[in-house]
Amino acid sequence: MSLGQTSATGIQKLSPEVLDLIFDALADEKRGEEHEIIPALTACRLVSRSFSSFATPRAFKTAKLHCFGWKYREHNSGERAAHNHARKFLRLLEANPALAKWVRVLDLTSRMGQSSWIGTSKTLHLILPKLVNMQHLIIDVYNGGLFWGARMKRDLANAFLAAFQLPSLKTLKVMNVVHFPLDTFFPLKKGTTTTGSTSLESLTLCAYTLQNLSRFSLPEHPTVCTIKKLRLSYKCYNSYSSSQNWTDMEPSWLKLAAKLSDTLKELEIFNAGSLSSDQLTEKWPSGDSLSILKNLESLTLLCAPKSAHGTFDIPFPPGFAKALESSTPMPSVKSLCLTFSVSWVISTYPMWQLTEGWDALPDLLCSMFPQLSSLVLRFQMSNFIGGGKSTKTPEEMKEHFCEVLSGIKKTCPALPVKVLVLQECEFMV
Repeated sequence: MSLGQTSATGIQKLSPEVLDLIFDALADEKRGEEHEIIPALTACRLVSRSFSSFATPRAFKTAKLHCFGWKYREHNSGERAAHNHARKFLRLLEANPALAKWVRVLDLTSRMGQSSWIGTSKTLHLILPKLVNMQHLIIDVYNGGLFWGARMKRDLANAFLAAFQLPSLKTLKVMNVVHFPLDTFFPLKKGTTTTGSTSLESLTLCAYTLQNLSRFSLPEHPTVCTIKKLRLSYKCYNSYSSSQNWTDMEPSWLKLAAKLSDTLKELEIFNAGSLSSDQLTEKWPSGDSLSILKNLESLTLLCAPKSAHGTFDIPFPPGFAKALESSTPMPSVKSLCLTFSVSWVISTYPMWQLTEGWDALPDLLCSMFPQLSSLVLRFQMSNFIGGGKSTKTPEEMKEHFCEVLSGIKKTCPALPVKVLVLQECEFMV
């Protein structure tokens, strides 16, 4: 018996369950780089028909059409490359129609300054209708790159709207798409014509300013919605954007919260970037607007942004304390994550010291969230212009915070508390 025959016999003896585990491990992005995973899956498709049936769905599960380029020369070449990749992907789907059914994730990313290949694409409106089993859609555009409405071609807008209404679509991430039509996901109640998606479970809205984050359209008619997880995020890199307040988007936030009050179980509101200005203010909605969400179980908030130029103290955020004291209790919330984002413009880690107000945290949490069973405190650290080496590692900072916050464990011994210290930016030595 030849080696090839032995291999084929061995393959046939493997159960489908075992092959599933093997190919799941092979396609796991956490265990390997993408440029290694795809060639490996492609090679497996050639081994046998049995291997091909397991490798093909995983090889085409995620379609990424990206464009990165910050310098002028990179801008043009990156845009051309993105259009070329989209055309090649379309030709592949046209030549092999069966492959489209395996695509579960479509990632459209543009990082090209003030323009977007997505908005000017001549092939996306032809690609989107073919992905009938898509479950996750990402539209990630750099600041100012994509406007919904008059600036978007009608055939592309219609293709996106049709994709949003796919029965299979479960999650959607939209990054900096101005005037995004949120009303798409709020169909009319039963007894009237259905006009929007009824399957979406998770929605992420991310923008570079709070104003852009609030510039979306919502329907005035009574609606029904299935969204269970909402993530509102913003990036701010300058004094103007970082000095904005949640009050700028409070009307939009209240409208959105009211629409989701019956279904929403997870809510995240935080900044995804670093904060660099001394003009920072409290950036989160009032407790009253949160109390609208009567079925909320998990809450993540950015509650105390701060900027520093040297050794400094970190008092407990007074705005957050005031809101907790005046808010209606939320007994449905079981999990709470509070993010304290701190940035500095010095060459080494500053000397940290948690000062007044922190002792009141346990009582405030118990009154606002009486059924809380999990608390995570995230300290998000960033350094912009550091020129030297750090004097403290994140691990040492984590130990320091754990010591300072040990009082929470004494007051609430049954409450699991996890402290995370994250360094977002590497030091520029």
